[in-house]
Amino acid sequence: MRHIKNTKNTKNTKKRYGWQTELSNIIKQYNPLASSGDKLISHRTGGKRIDILYQCFRELRDRLGFRIENPRNIKERHVHALANYWEKEGLSSSTIQNRLSILRVFAGWLGKGNMIKEGHLYVTNPDSVARDQVAREDKGWKAKEIDFEKVWTDIAEYDGRVGLQILLIKEFGMRRQEAVMFQPHVAVTKGERSNDIVVEFGTKGGRPRSVPVETDSQRAVLELAMEVVKTREGHVGWTDKTLKQALRRYSNVLTKFGVTKANMEITGHGLRHDYANDKYERMTGSPSPVRGGLKDVVNAEDDYVAKMQVSRALGHSRTSITASYFGSHATKKASKGMRAKQAITGMHIPY
Repeated sequence: MRHIKNTKNTKNTKKRYGWQTELSNIIKQYNPLASSGDKLISHRTGGKRIDILYQCFRELRDRLGFRIENPRNIKERHVHALANYWEKEGLSSSTIQNRLSILRVFAGWLGKGNMIKEGHLYVTNPDSVARDQVAREDKGWKAKEIDFEKVWTDIAEYDGRVGLQILLIKEFGMRRQEAVMFQPHVAVTKGERSNDIVVEFGTKGGRPRSVPVETDSQRAVLELAMEVVKTREGHVGWTDKTLKQALRRYSNVLTKFGVTKANMEITGHGLRHDYANDKYERMTGSPSPVRGGLKDVVNAEDDYVAKMQVSRALGHSRTSITASYFGSHATKKASKGMRAKQAITGMHIPY
């Protein structure tokens, strides 16, 4: 009897958990690599892939009734069912596209690289997977007429570390995690020959980048950071907190002082948008498209160089990504009156 009972449990266990074991084996073999297979990905990207893949197969089994016992047997009809389900659930276009992208990578691991087609083929309404990456409005603090000095002072008095972190985002276009992990002494030393700072910790994909030090306000923030952080290897975060705790602290403090979409229509990330738009304007002499700038008064070469340098300073490899920060002249339509006024005065209409 004992032998029969054990055999039964073994079969049930295999039936219930077989797909998870096989998925785990596939992930262990392929997940550390980028989709191109020629470089390693960050822990954050790898973790996101794992979460999404497990979620996809759970939804296929538990929500959509597909009893897949081996993830290697995934077919295009399964992907179609998932995308359709996500559309009905009201998920955003970016979320659906990201999940399809991860499934596309997964299919590539299995030798089915061409199996998953464009997202619009799997949904009822193509708009549900259409991502518009061109900024239609300025998401910066300046556009919302936020008194930065007032907000910053309140935050800095409550928590000086968070105050310093948002200054770094404002002056150098850092991401939240980059600001929390920033090592000022190391960054200045590594970039001093070219009058840059080197941002290397907490970056997307683990890619270090150089950011030019061009203004007095930038230099003042660096001096403050080096004054606050005494040791060479020290960072702007808290020595008694893990990275996860530090990021939560940053978010909680900003929320406490109303820096949220719901309350003030801004986020800390909006300061990164201000950095991108301000740098574009300094380089071209013209406001960015999202701030009212017009294509006719911007030299094409200056526009390209500005996009390239802003993209690099933000930590992106493609110049096209800048459109999500300061828009595109292709989508900016101005009235004849505005064009005439700019032609006469040689100036741009304030945004």
